[in-house]
Amino acid sequence: MIPGSWQKARTPAEAIALRRGLGPSARYMAGGTALQLNWPEGCVDHPVVDIGDVSFGPDVSIGKNRLLLSAAARLEDLRCDPTVIAVAPAVSAAIGSIGAIGVRNLATLGGNLAWLAGDLVPLLLVLGAKSIGFERGSRGLADMLSDPGDDLLLAVEIPLPLPGRVCFEKVTARAAFAPSLITIAASFSQEGPLLAIGGGPVAPALVDLTAEEHWSNHTDAGVLAQLISTRIDAPDDDFSSGRYRARAASNLLAAFLCEEGTS
Repeated sequence: MIPGSWQKARTPAEAIALRRGLGPSARYMAGGTALQLNWPEGCVDHPVVDIGDVSFGPDVSIGKNRLLLSAAARLEDLRCDPTVIAVAPAVSAAIGSIGAIGVRNLATLGGNLAWLAGDLVPLLLVLGAKSIGFERGSRGLADMLSDPGDDLLLAVEIPLPLPGRVCFEKVTARAAFAPSLITIAASFSQEGPLLAIGGGPVAPALVDLTAEEHWSNHTDAGVLAQLISTRIDAPDDDFSSGRYRARAASNLLAAFLCEEGTS
């Protein structure tokens, strides 16, 4: 590592200033579980701003219409938190599919989102979550993902109550502790369904279905799956083809839609 390229911050303002001073390749690090995957032979090859000592406030707080989750909260702590289990059980359940308990005891919510490959991103997108940044304040999660900049993510805000039905699925090559090939989520409310994909090499995004192609106009899962697959852009890698990823995601999302239409 280049001398001076690992800096420790103690406040959000200091963290942002350090990152800007270290250049565009610098990254924030808390748990470090995602960053380490990209370090060749375990060696850090980019500047790091260690934010482990920065205070982000309580892990979980709840208001009348929102659940606020600290970006520094460890995933396992969130999974087991009584408030999260009570008002956002889908979030607690989804966290349980992420890595082994040792990983979840280190990994943070902010790291899962900032990594972009984090499995929680599609779920939070369909829940209408907002990101709370130190400089940019509250904005839609999709906006933050498309333009993260060098702001420091402080928290994630989830509107309450959650939609009446929420679905989440992580498609992997093995039953447990495996990286996702693709992750999907769906939510259903009076405003209609929201579908999202992400995980692994798949860029997290809401799946766009136009009004003319609304799910309620179709009852055949095969037709819906074919329709959805045209809206999914999934790349190939050493673990799977993009075609397989798109097919798996579209079949699952179509099944969710059909179940909702017949319930």
